[in-house]
Amino acid sequence: MKFIAKEADIIVYANDELTAPWIVVECKKPEVTEQEFARAVDQAFSYAVAEGGKYVWVTGNWRGLEKYYRGAKRRWRYWLNRRSAQRDMAWERFSRMLERYPLPPPKVVHSVYA
Repeated sequence: MKFIAKEADIIVYANDELTAPWIVVECKKPEVTEQEFARAVDQAFSYAVAEGGKYVWVTGNWRGLEKYYRGAKRRWRYWLNRRSAQRDMAWERFSRMLERYPLPPPKVVHSVYA
């Protein structure tokens, strides 16, 4: 049986001597399923522990970014409701407000696949 050593896709070091791993990056395609992404996160953490990295970064989590964006809208509505004496802003009214004052949409600033 042959042993295959696995390595992280990218390691960012904290020094020029390449002796202090700082960030361990695991690259996955953007269309990964939630299960594949969860495995990639576990894999990245195991690489970080083995290499001594302080941070873990896993690419290809567009669904997670969208989920965060939806959560940001919900939190914005929640805090707007706390400021109001009426205590409840209907979703229709909030949607109209979002049309007038939209949140910036999430975007990928740099892709490792381009």
